[in-house]
Amino acid sequence: MEYPKGCSSFQEAARSLSAKAFPSIEDIGQKAPVCWDGAWFAAEELYRFASCHDTCPGPRQDHTVRLLVGRIANQAIGALDCIERGHYDNALIVCRVLLEQHNVLALLLTDSEALTVFKRSSHSEVYEKLAPRHVRTRLAELGIDDPVIKEVNKLTKELSLRSIHPALEQLATSHMPGHLVAGPLWQPAGFLLSLNELAFVEAAILRILMIKSAFDEQAVDRVSTAINCIVDGLGGLRIDHMPEYLRHNIPKDRWLND
Repeated sequence: MEYPKGCSSFQEAARSLSAKAFPSIEDIGQKAPVCWDGAWFAAEELYRFASCHDTCPGPRQDHTVRLLVGRIANQAIGALDCIERGHYDNALIVCRVLLEQHNVLALLLTDSEALTVFKRSSHSEVYEKLAPRHVRTRLAELGIDDPVIKEVNKLTKELSLRSIHPALEQLATSHMPGHLVAGPLWQPAGFLLSLNELAFVEAAILRILMIKSAFDEQAVDRVSTAINCIVDGLGGLRIDHMPEYLRHNIPKDRWLND
């Protein structure tokens, strides 16, 4: 196998391609940089909340929600890293997980019985009682499946179809049409698609935490700024909409087969 110039192994080649996958600011228009900043602001606020950076409820108080938000924050940072390095499908898979965790979080913040199950039950019982379909049903029963939660659920389904359970014709084309490519590659549609999906679910998670007054007063302004930044920068390219004009032609020298 031939490796790119300066690389002597597959590992070095993959890392070299990743380092070149992030675009310059001129490549992503006017709204996407705003959304990119907002996604990072949101990740920071999730991290601050999870780590009790501003205030802590105290060592004797329940930290279950904060621990869950800590996992969410780390996953969001991981997705941002995937987007920056050109691993767009990986980022979309993380978005699928975050969408499900958004619903779990919404339920735990509302239903004390569900919180008890989450904290004290065995793993198998938690999986049975808090499986995604059960969580969605319970949110509807409680009357809190608002428009945002309904949008979250719709995107979960679309991500499953595209990223988790792709059709045969999607396997070689990944998230957009083209030839099979090994390793990351800067692709405008992939970047915008994965960024928009991640930013949306981050904003949705921050929103549900704000509704439940989980943030300390001094954090509310920062969280609002992060959400507004995402809203101002969120683009129209979403998981169920791939306009033809945004599809990317992969250079022939990157094809694995002709």
